[in-house]
Amino acid sequence: MFNWWHRKGDEAARQQCRSWFHAVRHRLYLYARRRADSSADVELLLSRTLERVAEAVYHGRVAADEESLLPYTLRALSNEAMKMSMAESRRRRAEARYSSRQPMASAPATTPAEDSHLRLSTLLSRLPEKQAEVVTLHLWEDLSFAEIGRMLGVGESTVRARYDAALRKLKQMMNES
Repeated sequence: MFNWWHRKGDEAARQQCRSWFHAVRHRLYLYARRRADSSADVELLLSRTLERVAEAVYHGRVAADEESLLPYTLRALSNEAMKMSMAESRRRRAEARYSSRQPMASAPATTPAEDSHLRLSTLLSRLPEKQAEVVTLHLWEDLSFAEIGRMLGVGESTVRARYDAALRKLKQMMNES
């Protein structure tokens, strides 16, 4: 399914990425499944995400070790899911607008669950990257603050501070909109 590791470059890094992916593929699939509507969307989402990860490893933006790959991959997966959701929302609005069978007013663009997911994703994207990463890892990956700290190479208190600051900012942004 994925040819993301078949690129020129460091063979050791490619082999490490390949073995890492095989070790966590089920976890990534479940995480992607929570963010996508169908199996086809999950495959597309994972494919696009892993291509981004391969490019980042190839260009040296992320190390090819397990502690660096997981947070980067989860963040990339979140961003790709948000892009897909926004594109789908635009497509639905365009279809509703130009549909001759239904007037635009009676065709809902999104469901309430999609609206809240899109809203939260949009708000998360407005947070500083380090804060958004901690929120994503804690809420969607169910990782403890200690685990996140080890993954990111920072102390648990730093992770807690970033999480608390992110929640305050999210609350403020939600009250403003």
